[in-house]
Amino acid sequence: MKLTWTKVATTSYDNYLYFLSQQWNTEVVNTFRQLLNEKIKILTAYPKSGAVFYNSKRIRRLVIHRNTSLYYKALSDEILILLIWDNRADPQELLQILEDK
Repeated sequence: MKLTWTKVATTSYDNYLYFLSQQWNTEVVNTFRQLLNEKIKILTAYPKSGAVFYNSKRIRRLVIHRNTSLYYKALSDEILILLIWDNRADPQELLQILEDK
């Protein structure tokens, strides 16, 4: 199955890696990358493995780490990654971002 990252997803991923590098160290960044890659492998094998988060928009959530989630849509022929999100951030901002998807 094809995997596509939206521009917002790419930006949020880059921003999160930057945050990790500033707050922690390279080891934490690499561990996060490894966790994300493992979750994406699962996602490509089982596209509906994430919990339904926003039913009317068909958006699903996959927890990468207790502090981080990946939001995506499982379409008929591709998985569209919408956002990497810090679960400690403002949930209203999350809803605003996803409302546009």
